[in-house]
Order: sequence, then C-alpha cells, then structure tokens
Amino acid sequence: VLCVALALALGPLFLTRVTAAGDSPQESFSVTDRRALIDLALTFIRERPLTGVGAGGFVPTSRATATQSLTPEPVHNVPLLAMAETGLGGGAGMIVFGLAILWRAWRRRGFSVVESVMAASVIGLMVMAVFDHFLWSLSAGRLLVAIAVGLLAGADRRPPLH
Repeated sequence: VLCVALALALGPLFLTRVTAAGDSPQESFSVTDRRALIDLALTFIRERPLTGVGAGGFVPTSRATATQSLTPEPVHNVPLLAMAETGLGGGAGMIVFGLAILWRAWRRRGFSVVESVMAASVIGLMVMAVFDHFLWSLSAGRLLVAIAVGLLAGADRRPPLH
C-alpha cells in the first residue's frame, strides 16, 4: 500500500527526472549531461579495456578529451566508473564482490533481524551506486560502504568452528 501511495504521489516527479520531459530545463540539462558522461565512460572502456584510465583518472582524462560543454565530473554510475578507471578486471572484481554480498544475503535471509537490516542497507547502497558516483569517488562514500559491509560481516553471530 505504501509503495502504491508513493508511486502515485511521486510518479510525475520520477518521470520528469528520468525522461527529462516537461518544461524543466534543469532536468533536461542533467539528463543530457549524464548521457554524455555515460558515453564518455564507454569510450574510455573501449579505448583502454585492460588498464582503464587509472584510479581517480576519469575527471582529468575527461577534461583532456571531452568537449567544453561537458561538466568535469565522474560518470554517475559506479560500475561504469570502476570499469573506466580500473579496466574490465577491476569492474568485474567489483561486480563479483557485489554478487557475493547478494548471494550471502540470500543464503542467510531470515537468520537474524540485525543481519537482515545490514544486508538491506548494503543492497540499498548497491542500488544507489547505479545512480551516483559518490560511493566510489569521495572518501566519505567509500567510508560509508566500508562501514556497512563491515557491519554486515560482523552481524554473522554463528559460533566459530573448532
């Protein structure tokens, strides 16, 4: 019921944000800019599939290669940003890490409330990482991920094997 109420209340805002429809020049600029950053990330991946542009190198490399109209910032998609900066191996490693977290959460579902809450928090961060870059590009974002994953790992209260 809550999801339906939120969808009805926020649906027009969501559609405007996703499609850049309507009379919102700011949304139109935002969507256009993000599409250009995605295209640039895909170009970097194609040009340097093994090494990427280097950790933290997306913005400096984009300044050197992109048009003047593009805002110099990382692509708003952590998997793409990871692959563009570290190559396909680094991107694949990040995806495997995410899948391992999902697999662990699925295997241990219902084990404890604390573990379920921590798993939901980490999964929420994973979803958010598809729409923004701060979990990868800012120290506070990386710290947030480290704390959430650490708390999830610590929520496993099984006794150690002897």
